[in-house]
Amino acid sequence: MDHDPLFEIEPAAAEIPPAPEPDPEPGDDMLQAALDDSAAREQALLARLRDAILASDPALPPDLVHGATLEELEANTALARAAVRRIRAALAVEAPAVPAGAPGRAAPVAASPWEKIRAGIARL
Repeated sequence: MDHDPLFEIEPAAAEIPPAPEPDPEPGDDMLQAALDDSAAREQALLARLRDAILASDPALPPDLVHGATLEELEANTALARAAVRRIRAALAVEAPAVPAGAPGRAAPVAASPWEKIRAGIARL
């Protein structure tokens, strides 16, 4: 073999131009506008639903409740609620129980003045 065929590749004579994009049909603009309007309406509804969820449960952190679709919003809301439950459970375990209100009063015991004085001195 006198010459290697790999080195004999000739450069392309002319670049192939990209295929021209087809002209849009008259109804395409209307369809695209309807799709854009539908997408904007969906995003507005998702924002209203998110606001309603946050208003109904103020303990939910707003940065955890998000989503571009209804399914994502529902899934993230469920995760946020689970996180709040876990945090509340952890705090309940760590914090001691504190009774609400003032402590109960003991019923007065009928005693003579001398018995009351002796009881007071005994506490010292």
